[in-house]
Amino acid sequence: MNQSNHPIQEVTLRPASFLKGSDANGDDYQRSDIIRWAGTFYNNSYQPICILEMSGHDIIFTNQAFRSHINKSFAVNELRELLTEDSGNLVAKAIANLNGEPTVLSGIYLASDPGKVFELVVSRLSAGEELVTIAFN
Repeated sequence: MNQSNHPIQEVTLRPASFLKGSDANGDDYQRSDIIRWAGTFYNNSYQPICILEMSGHDIIFTNQAFRSHINKSFAVNELRELLTEDSGNLVAKAIANLNGEPTVLSGIYLASDPGKVFELVVSRLSAGEELVTIAFN
């Protein structure tokens, strides 16, 4: 059986790490580095999945096909660089409107390969938690 067809049952998450620095104007900034998160996380069937950490509390789950594309894109520093403009706007809107429940986004396209369609799940960690487990049906 093709492992990529197995549903994700459960995954344990960790908060994002941050990059801190100064921009050209000398202003300090802090942002998530979606490449450093890039370790592979496994569900209870040891199926690898991908987690994009938008901030310390926003998590993006991706399907297998999306994960394989991201693994080839280590020059990408922000999620918006990875997605088409419309897809990036959908993700940003979903994050802004999170109400505690994971949100499934369909019709997400990569900027580098707009012919492929992906699905993402956006969720939010509770502040101050080191590990959170979220179950999917």
